[in-house]
Amino acid sequence: MKCLECGSSYARKVGPIVAKDKVVGKYKIPNAEYFECKNCGDRLYPFKTCQLLDKERLKTMKKRLNMKFEKYEHHGENVWVRSDLKGKHRENCLCMVCKKLDVMNSKKNCPIANAVFKNCKKFNLVTPMWECPKFDEKK
Repeated sequence: MKCLECGSSYARKVGPIVAKDKVVGKYKIPNAEYFECKNCGDRLYPFKTCQLLDKERLKTMKKRLNMKFEKYEHHGENVWVRSDLKGKHRENCLCMVCKKLDVMNSKKNCPIANAVFKNCKKFNLVTPMWECPKFDEKK
């Protein structure tokens, strides 16, 4: 198999793989198959190895961020939430400090907020708005 980066050839290897992620940092799987270019070091991972990396990334992320989850009743339905985020949607939502939010008048309210809220009601979700192209800060 030719290397996608330099055109040389890949060699099959089995061994530890150290991966790095912006959120999680470094994490490792002890023994997995991969293909490494003999010339430039580029790597290809088989699907099974990718699954192992994904599983280890999730495990490491939960451990490092101390993620815990809980179930509670929200508007009459049992829902799951990350324990450290429960009840904090308003303090993290751009809509709460946007001029376009008018919860008393859905016709004047931001159409994006209306659509998101409709979806939240339909599926019993809580969705804080982290990013928005129409955000206009209240002064």
